[in-house]
Amino acid sequence: VDLGVFLHKLEKDIDAIAQYKKALELDPGNPYIIFNLGVGYLDMGLYEDAETMFKKAAEINPSYDNAHYNLAVALHKQGKVDDARKELNKTLEVNPNYSNAYVVFGLISLTEKKFEEAIAHYNKAMEINPENLDARYQRAIVFALQQRYDDALADNLAVLEKNPKYVNAAYNVGVIYHRTDRLDKAMEWYDKITKKIDPLYEDAYYNRAQLYSMKGDHSKAYSDYLSYAYITK
Repeated sequence: VDLGVFLHKLEKDIDAIAQYKKALELDPGNPYIIFNLGVGYLDMGLYEDAETMFKKAAEINPSYDNAHYNLAVALHKQGKVDDARKELNKTLEVNPNYSNAYVVFGLISLTEKKFEEAIAHYNKAMEINPENLDARYQRAIVFALQQRYDDALADNLAVLEKNPKYVNAAYNVGVIYHRTDRLDKAMEWYDKITKKIDPLYEDAYYNRAQLYSMKGDHSKAYSDYLSYAYITK
């Protein structure tokens, strides 16, 4: 099992899954091994397989909050929203302070365009855990959809203060500046992403190319469009 955990952290999901399967042959009723096999499937986008593993782990140990939560995530990824809600509620029955459960509740509300409800869920997640950066990042998305750009900017910058490598937050800062016609600031953030945070973040190249085109710098725009095409091909 320890080798499986090590390989999983290195994102070698296929090898990790193979190790967990071997471990299950030795200990087929171990919910920890079954759970980690589910995480490997989840990370690979094999949501039905992940659902099966998390469900089995939760059946063996009904008090396994992580199994219920990750089962909810796998169900949500498949669009099984009602079942996801049930598992999120089970997660909170086992562990009322499971902050990320409210993040997924927020994602469901956001999909249903219930913006204020989504914000309430993200607020609850941060009330439980003020360091929940995913909740703050997701709340920023809702603020931006409501055109509350100053609030969205504040939340994204707060996320980046805690984790300067949180690339999606950095990108959204650039997009907010872009949408509000603060184009030099937008360019600054797209530069920061491509040069320092994640050189393979394709949308930063695409948006920066648009800015270069607006400035009449067609050579740099062409270069960025090529970079975008290369990354996304």
